[in-house]
Amino acid sequence: MEDNKTSKALVRFVVIMLILALIAVGILLFVRNRKKNVDFSSAVVDKEVEMSLAGSSKCIPYDENGDSSGFLQYDSDGITAYNSNGDSLWNFAYSISNPSISTCGKFTVVAETNGRNFYIIDGKGNVKDYTIDGEIYTILKADVSANGVAAILTASDIENHIFVYTTEKTEHIVDIYTTVKNNGIPVTIAISDDGKKLATSYITIKEGKANTWLTFYNFGSVGGNKEDNIVGAFGYEDTMIPRMTFTSADSFTAFSSKGIELFTIPEIPKVLKTDGRATNTPTISPTPDPEGVNKNLEHTTAVTETKEYQLEDTYNEIYGADKASSDETKTIKDTFYNDIYSCLIVVEKDNKLSVEIYSNETGKFQGKFELEEYKGISLVNDKVVVYRDDSFKVYNFKGKLEFETDKLNDKEIEGLEYVFSNGKKENGLLLLCVNKLIKVSFE
Repeated sequence: MEDNKTSKALVRFVVIMLILALIAVGILLFVRNRKKNVDFSSAVVDKEVEMSLAGSSKCIPYDENGDSSGFLQYDSDGITAYNSNGDSLWNFAYSISNPSISTCGKFTVVAETNGRNFYIIDGKGNVKDYTIDGEIYTILKADVSANGVAAILTASDIENHIFVYTTEKTEHIVDIYTTVKNNGIPVTIAISDDGKKLATSYITIKEGKANTWLTFYNFGSVGGNKEDNIVGAFGYEDTMIPRMTFTSADSFTAFSSKGIELFTIPEIPKVLKTDGRATNTPTISPTPDPEGVNKNLEHTTAVTETKEYQLEDTYNEIYGADKASSDETKTIKDTFYNDIYSCLIVVEKDNKLSVEIYSNETGKFQGKFELEEYKGISLVNDKVVVYRDDSFKVYNFKGKLEFETDKLNDKEIEGLEYVFSNGKKENGLLLLCVNKLIKVSFE
């Protein structure tokens, strides 16, 4: 009898604990959902700091402490890193008429476009300066990883190199050699957050059309077992890819003249979404270098019967038009991304603007909605912020307007130049105006 009572008590105890556990899970889900779906009914100014964005200076987000809460301000005379309170973290003076800036984690690379010098800066403002080998080569693009590995795309009228550097050495550790005749014209590069993977975009002009090759290199153990460390190559006909990035160590986004290309690349690249009909089965055999040069990691993807173009003439042909190349239904006006999502601003047939959002992790479509004319757009966590000189609006991915204002603390917004995320905080913004920084959260 006693055993029976004990069994019933144990059952009651287990049932009660299960009920309490379910209640706890319900509360947790409610809180998380409420946090995710912030009520943007009012904005609170957490901080306002006087600062100047006058002149030709530009700003980009900076990962000051691992949560993307800072920003970089730069021009032809130097660069300064700030935290979200507007405090200067470090600065570096230089004289570069057209600097190429890239940042990842706490590292930043500053390169002299059309020159030979570049600098790698760590999170404490320590600077290492470099000069690329070969007087005939000039820098087109620079990119950097979160551990300070820098990839430098260089070019000349005949041959090109992609050099990879680390902060431990002054000499390059990788040299990818290509020629205009056999491999095409280099457009851009991107290095992964961990510095182990590299992507390149090259074009060839054939019958008046620009064809693009995306090539992926892996400098880890997997790539070491592949010829020239190449782990994937994808061709795109009548398509240009002038902008691309690793949004994480394993996710890659390329913005093309036809839309967006999304890849997952833990080791070997796999297409998640393509608007340019990517194929990784080349129909044209690589052409060997005519001089038989076999330098380290030589790029072997090439297209025969390539029309000869001078670099300057080709870039003018590609970028000289006021609008991007388009397919039959839409034109790509602008692109933007964060570590979770990538987006396109599209001009539709009726000339109306719309934004399309995709997941970097899955490649799946997340939402689309119409836009009015704007000065700038920022993707802040899972919100789209559209702003003008004197106002800003916050939308969710379905196009629901969640907040809009032209005043903060009863003061009119003036000279709004940039809107960045206030770190990983779900509902925080940094507004950079011509003469002030405004730190905003929502209730």
